[in-house]
Formats: sequence, structure tokens, C-alpha cells
Amino acid sequence: MVRVYGRVLVAVDWSRASDDCVLEHGAVLARRMGARMCVISVWETPPSFQLVAQEVEWLPQESLEERLGAVEERARRVAGEAGVELGEVRVVRGNPGREILRYAEEEGFDLVVLGRRGGGVAHRFRLGSTVHRVVSCCSCSVVIVPPCVPVEGLVSGRAAGEVGG
Repeated sequence: MVRVYGRVLVAVDWSRASDDCVLEHGAVLARRMGARMCVISVWETPPSFQLVAQEVEWLPQESLEERLGAVEERARRVAGEAGVELGEVRVVRGNPGREILRYAEEEGFDLVVLGRRGGGVAHRFRLGSTVHRVVSCCSCSVVIVPPCVPVEGLVSGRAAGEVGG
């Protein structure tokens, strides 16, 4: 039996190239399945800033608002190019793996799409652990997008083969 996905959650990180690639894959999958796409980005406070962030609440909130604006703009562009309905775009603070899982479970997503890694060498270990945690613990299907995998059919023109053949 073929499983039908009605709600796709796309998890993006802080790297623009990774975000665009993952957003495009999520949008193509959502379009092909007639699903609605939602987006989450988790702002993880670097350990050296945790004490400052706890004392100066406006600093991380300002960063969250800026990030939300940037993520919303890119998500709307990609969803529009793909012709897919964009639902909620959420930026939250916390542990990326934990927050992605929490949101996926609370909102009943059918599919989670996230990048294999992003953010550069310094983030590979943490992002790798995020992917591992989501794949290991998520109750719905998970698609992992390798870096720089092109997607056919979007205005970005990074044509190759469409996801899911």
C-alpha cells in the first residue's frame, strides 16, 4: 500500500545553501503528494552565549525575529515556485533534534524533510546528531537531503532529476 502524505515538515538550519536545497526538496515532495508544507528552524544558543542569552532576553528574541523573517521569505518563494501550499513557518529556541521531533509529533506531520548537514565544519557533529536523533525517534517518515542535490522544476534552475523519480 502506498502511504499518502498530507502534511510535510521541512526543517532548515542556518546555512542558506542548505536551507534552499532542503526547502526545494520538501516543496517538490509536497507538490507531488498534494500535501501542505510547513517549515521549522531551530535556533540553538551556542554554549558560550547561554549565560548572556538568559540575562539579555531581547538579544535572542531579536535574532529569532530576524531569522523568522528570512526563513519565511525563502519558504514563500520556494513554495510559490513549486506551486505548493505553505502552512506555518516557525522559528524556535532549543535543541534542534528535540524541537523538530516535538513539533512533528504535536502537529501530526506525515513526513519530515531535513538536510544531512549544513552550517560548515563546526556544526557537522551537532547537525549529524540532529539527523540521527530525528531518524531514530520520529514516528513518521523522514527524508534526508544530501548537500547540494539539485531539484528539477523550480525557478532556481538547479536542474537534475526530480526527487522520487
